[in-house]
Order: sequence, then structure tokens, then C-alpha cells
Amino acid sequence: MNDLGINRISPSALDLYERCPKAFYYRVFLGLMLPEEDRRHLEFGTAIHSALENLYVQYDDNFKGAWEVADFKQVENRFLGIWKPHIISESEFERFKLTKKGRESNFVNALGLYNYMKKDGLDMLKSYWNHKEWLLAEHLVNVKEGEKYMKIEIVNPNNKEEKLSIPMALRIDGISKEGNIIEFKTSGAKYSENEAKQKIQGQCYSFAQYQETGKKRVPEVSYVVLLKDRRTDERIQVVHLKYDEFDMVVFYHRVDAILKRIRNREFSKQKIGHLPYCECLKFDELLNVDKLK
Repeated sequence: MNDLGINRISPSALDLYERCPKAFYYRVFLGLMLPEEDRRHLEFGTAIHSALENLYVQYDDNFKGAWEVADFKQVENRFLGIWKPHIISESEFERFKLTKKGRESNFVNALGLYNYMKKDGLDMLKSYWNHKEWLLAEHLVNVKEGEKYMKIEIVNPNNKEEKLSIPMALRIDGISKEGNIIEFKTSGAKYSENEAKQKIQGQCYSFAQYQETGKKRVPEVSYVVLLKDRRTDERIQVVHLKYDEFDMVVFYHRVDAILKRIRNREFSKQKIGHLPYCECLKFDELLNVDKLK
């Protein structure tokens, strides 16, 4: 048994630690969940991912027009097979109404919110469908492999004898024919390419595939972002994150530093730049942390 208190790390966990060590402590180290977890965004994202996976199942390399016999109805049915009305219960709807966006909305019940999100999801998928040839031609978004689950040892690219004490577990949405990573995201706002590249999550995907393929080349990561709740037809953004071998070495030492801090039980929230809506505050309130001091 290692002295970390965890037996694996994931891209989302690493990202969470860098954003807020205290939130990481509650969510990952202790394994706690808030009693009123907001399911709708998680289930919505799962439904979108599943529908996009179905689209690429219909892609046929043997045809000159690779989507010649593809049918959007299959994509729609895959989405609606997951995105169902029961996901938004009346209690979850009441929690939504307590948020700023909820207070400003005209929704009167859970079904109204569900139907709004259903239409938004189908509009997003239809926009992707209409642009699939452009995505393939301009951005090489063509998933060769579907979802890929990986568990790898984190080895120093400069010294194969050096490796970190726990593995990294992750899921990759797809790998293109060129061997690059494809990740589908849903977001209410556009991604910043600079910010996305600075975050550790993108480096995780690139490093995992880099190590898995024997370090032949550093794969690019493409985020295909489907934008939610947009008032225009601009629903798709593609962000390319390009890394080199130096970035892979930096990534190894970046994770090593995080694990050392976890080993030292450094879980205090940042004094500067801490987000006022961070979930660590919800855990503090739930656990009456202030009263315990």
C-alpha cells in the first residue's frame, strides 16, 4: 500500500487538484459526493458523446462518400435513448431554480427544462452532422477508434527506469487515422486555445498515447467543442493542442510535483485566485467546517 492514500490518478483529478486542492481532498481523496449532485449536465454530455460515437460507427472507409448511407435518425435515437425526462426530477428542477440562470428562466417545471435541453442537444448534433465533411477535410476529425480506456504507468520520457508510484487511468473519446487524440466536449462558452493548452488535462491525453505507442511521435489533441444554448448557428469550435517531447517531460515532473503535495497532505485552497463558486465551499457548508474551527 502506498502512502498517497489513492491508488490511481486521472486527468480530471489532476485538473481538479491544480484548480483547488481542497476540492480534490473532498472529491477524490475522501471520495465524497454532494447529496444533491446535478445530474443533468453529466447525463447530457454522456448522451451527446454516445450520439457522436454512433455517427462515426456509420462512417465507411470502403465508400468514396464515406457517409453515403449514414442516417441522422440513428444519431438522434442514440441521444434520446439516454436523454430521458426522468433525468430532471422536480427536486433537481427546484435546485436549478435557485441558480442565477434558473431564476432568470421562464421554465415552470422539470419537463419544460428537459424539453429545452433536448432541443438544444439535437440542434448541436444536427450542426455537427451538417459540418462533418468540413470537420474531416479541415480538421482531420475522423475517429478511427471509438472510446478507449487506458491505464498506464507514468514513466519519465528521459529515463525509463523512473516512474511514478501510481498509474494514470483515463478514457479517450477517439483516435484519428493520423494517430491524434479526439476529445468531444460540450460547453456554454468558447474554449481559449491558450488556456486549454496550459491545463494539465490535454497533456494527459497526449502523454498517454505517446507512451502507449512507444514514443514514436507526440500526438496532437483536438477538442471538438459543441456549444450549448447559442443564439446563432455557430455551434462548433475546434481547438488543436500541439505538444512536443519537451512538453512530455514537463508533464511527468508536473504530475510528480502534484503527487508529492498529495503525499504531504497539502490540501489547502489557494489564497489567491480561488473561484468564489468552487465546490469546496459547498462541502465546507455541508460539513460545517467553519463551526469545527
